Order: sequence, then C-alpha cells, then structure tokens
Amino acid sequence: MVFLAGSLAFVVSACAPSSQSLAQQQNANALSQSAASDQMAQTISRLQIAKARDEGNINNPNITAVRREDFTVQAAKADRAIKELQHGYPVPHDEIEDALLEVPSQRISPEYRAQLIQELLKAKQLDEKREQEILIYWKDDQPIERSKFSLQAQRAAKVAKDLQLGESVHWAEIEQALYVPPDAL
Repeated sequence: MVFLAGSLAFVVSACAPSSQSLAQQQNANALSQSAASDQMAQTISRLQIAKARDEGNINNPNITAVRREDFTVQAAKADRAIKELQHGYPVPHDEIEDALLEVPSQRISPEYRAQLIQELLKAKQLDEKREQEILIYWKDDQPIERSKFSLQAQRAAKVAKDLQLGESVHWAEIEQALYVPPDAL
C-alpha cells in the first residue's frame, strides 16, 4: 500500500503476522510445550520407579553391604534428578540414564562375573593399545592424553582382579572400569 504525503511516498507492507498465522503459531507453541511437559512427566515417573526399586532393594536382608551402598547411591541419584526436574532445572540426558541404571539386585552369578572379567580385560587391552598409539602416531609425547588411557587400564585391571578374587565391587566402580576414553587420534 502506498500513501502520498506531499512529496514523500510511504510504503506500508504486511510485516505484521495475520491474526490467523499468529493463532497457528501460538497453537504450535502450546502443543510443543505440552509435548515437552508430557515427556518431563514420563521421565520423572521413570525416575520415581527407579528410586522406589532401589529403596526397596536397600532393605533386602539377603544382599551384601556393598550392594546396599550401590542401591543407596542409585536412589540418591534418582531423587536428585527428580527434584531438579520438578524445580525446572535442566538435567543432562547422561545423568538421567545414570540414575535409571539398574544395579543387579543379588550377587552376580559366576557366569556373569566371568563375562564382566572378560569385558574388563578387553577394555584394559584397548586402553593400553590407545596409549601406545599416542606414542607411535603423535609427533610429540602427550603425557596427559596417555595418562587417561593408562589410568583406565589400571582401573580395569584392578576391578577385574577384585572380581577374580571374589571380592564385592561397587557397581559404579565396574561401570567406570569398563569405560574406555574416546580415541585420541
């Protein structure tokens, strides 16, 4: 639309959204917020179930003190994530997954123990291989990078040894020992 006022011409464009497109945008935003709210409610519900499961296992008289501590830690992780979400704080996905992690409720079977030992030894080998690759392929020695793999290899070896000796090992310790840092190359 063009208006003439004296020697000046003014152009008025339709920059403002129409009432229909504004309503559609508001409706889409409301649906998006509703979906996010539903997803948060589902996450909180899953965390509450995990927390209740862990708290129930804490009172099991047939478990070891180490396993009881594992359940206490897991219940606390779930409780913390629930509180943060309920108060509007963002909780990283990996923290939620960690809080939802199910700790074996009983002593691990000899078969599962043997499987874990093999996985730990494979993780140790991979850590050692990556540590050596840094020495071979990098121009400069990178002690900080190498130490990540060296420490993980030592951790995996220690936990594997403890499991071989029949020791009770915290589940979080097993999980940490199975972790292999990303390839530095």
